[in-house]
Amino acid sequence: MTFKTSYPFIYFLENENQVLVCEIRTNDYITISDLSSELEGDPVKKKLYHLGNTPFQSFNHTTAAEVKTSGFTIFVPELDLYQRAKIINKMIQQHRVPSNEPVHLAVGGAQAGALRFFLKRPKKVIAFYDDLSEGPIRDLPSESGYKTRMEWLKKHNRIESYQDCLNVETALLEIEDIPRTAPVTIWAGGNAFDQAGKRFFLSLLKDRKNSIFLAEADSLFLSGDTKDIERLEEGKRELGQREKTEYIEQWTALSSANSMLRVWGNGVLEEAPANYFDGEILTAVNRLQENEGDFIPLTSIQFEVSGALSSAFVNERVWHLLMKGRLTIDRMPIFQAGTMVKSRE
Repeated sequence: MTFKTSYPFIYFLENENQVLVCEIRTNDYITISDLSSELEGDPVKKKLYHLGNTPFQSFNHTTAAEVKTSGFTIFVPELDLYQRAKIINKMIQQHRVPSNEPVHLAVGGAQAGALRFFLKRPKKVIAFYDDLSEGPIRDLPSESGYKTRMEWLKKHNRIESYQDCLNVETALLEIEDIPRTAPVTIWAGGNAFDQAGKRFFLSLLKDRKNSIFLAEADSLFLSGDTKDIERLEEGKRELGQREKTEYIEQWTALSSANSMLRVWGNGVLEEAPANYFDGEILTAVNRLQENEGDFIPLTSIQFEVSGALSSAFVNERVWHLLMKGRLTIDRMPIFQAGTMVKSRE
């Protein structure tokens, strides 16, 4: 993708004759939908210009003729929009001035949503949507590590769109932007998803002198009002340097391994083989068969083990158990709506 920048403008070479000019009109990071929208108040204003005989590197939209589109919108593939959004967000980062308000880091949208709704201002809530308890984490947070992980997430159906990728990358930009004097609270519960995220956050903040606090997140979804959330926040504790170092060392050890699964138990986060939960899945199938009948909906199995694994991971393990002959299904292709599963044991 050929582009050049002149803040607040970014020029993208559309083809040999046209240039898309994007004017940044926001201090916040954008989404893919911001680039596909055509509303007057959009955070990025977009116009198409004729390049003419001007070399692209010398192009200036103020002296160029605008392309008249006659009211229709030019289709742009999502991958192109994603790549443009990444470029624009990097430019926004170079020029934005983050506010020095308290920062709250949460793993997953549900936690972040509760904090945004109930916590009193001022606050900045950053949601990290990637479940680091599953899949490769080797060499994170290096660029090569992210590339390997994103390829795995796409291949294994953990992300549905390029916006999912952008959400993770935007969260990383926001963590980079945390002012050096802002207090940071990390919310984490007693599960591998949260605990992997907590250690990852601390590895990103390892060179920071910010005051860092840990808050218990398991009760977030049981809390029904602002006072409940505030009590949870009041119960947070400041993280000492020794404990911070221990968490970072744990992340370094985990991200140096090739394991595809991390599990949480007895206060320890550790790597595990991919078949670690196969016994639990088989037990769930047998238990459900006793109560519900012969074939069991795949969704029921997912619900039974959802506290430890994502639905996508359960599907993968069910497939492996099918291939081993320990389970059978009532239809093909597998994992279509209404798939039923039965134990052969």
